[in-house]
Amino acid sequence: PLDDESTALVQRSASRRQPMLQAAAPLKYLHVPKSGTSFWNIVIQTDGICPDRPAGMIVDEASLGGHPEASFLMMCPAMCDQKMLSCNRSPHEEMGGENWTRYKGHLVAMFRDPRQRICSSYYDPEFDFVGDVTAEATPFWRLRAKGANGVPLPHRMSLQEYAPQRFGDATKQLTRFGSSLVIQGGEPATAEESRLATARVREGFAFVGITEEWSLSVCLFRRMFGGQCMPSDFEDMRPHSPGETA
Repeated sequence: PLDDESTALVQRSASRRQPMLQAAAPLKYLHVPKSGTSFWNIVIQTDGICPDRPAGMIVDEASLGGHPEASFLMMCPAMCDQKMLSCNRSPHEEMGGENWTRYKGHLVAMFRDPRQRICSSYYDPEFDFVGDVTAEATPFWRLRAKGANGVPLPHRMSLQEYAPQRFGDATKQLTRFGSSLVIQGGEPATAEESRLATARVREGFAFVGITEEWSLSVCLFRRMFGGQCMPSDFEDMRPHSPGETA
């Protein structure tokens, strides 16, 4: 148990964090692909954000099945206070167009080394980029397994072929608006979009963390917005297999 002085210190610290959370609310999580689905657990376990979340429920396969983020987003409006959290309409919602005006100043995000992010995406078994090309290939495979002229590739897509199609995902997500296909593939990011995305990170975010510095980023978020550190804050709900990094 804490002594009186330590208890008072914790209470003073908590009182300072609450105004920071209120100023940033409603939080809006910009989920850059392959940069931290687990960050949802830090957000929803922050005091006051999801008061009707079932006890013990976190965004992982054990709680929500094979597509936990999609399942959570369907439940989000019912369990979370919309004055504290803007529930995403899709896992990787874009911030171009009117979304930027609506969410500027409320955004929170984790950003990742692009090389690691692209490798993580390439080796994701859900998309099977390294599997055989078959008639039963998923729409994601058919979308991306194409050469520069748009003709489907007659072989397994290599990492070298795949990587250019995912360059600039975060930039496109910050500057474009439409379906998720706008960022996952599509036209390359332009120099102007890169400059705009950089400015938006500086001007429009209440919190930015680094995936490669996960523990430090979690502690910073807790220091800013409160909430108790939980074991799930530091768990990877979508772990890689060995060798699936740059």
